[in-house]
Amino acid sequence: MQNFATEMDNIRNLIHNTLFNIISMDTEYSGVIYESSDVRYRHPLAEYWLMKANIDVLGLIQVEFTLSDSAGNLATLRPERTIVVWEFAISDFDHNRWRSL
Repeated sequence: MQNFATEMDNIRNLIHNTLFNIISMDTEYSGVIYESSDVRYRHPLAEYWLMKANIDVLGLIQVEFTLSDSAGNLATLRPERTIVVWEFAISDFDHNRWRSL
């Protein structure tokens, strides 16, 4: 949580005050509990419910954000114009919790 508020302010500022208003997001979970043995013929709706079941049981451990403009240029912060992406680790993740499932 050291710089979370500052980085969220940076993200908000870029989204509202620049052309970098296209958001890409990725999430990471701690593993897979439920699997299907027949992935070749699995219906998309069945794939969704399988993924949802895993997400409902497992805790979120990380989330990433990337901002870009409509031309695909990545967000930069001034004054150095350094390209930025954000990766936040979730601090209350309990490794022992998911191992016991």
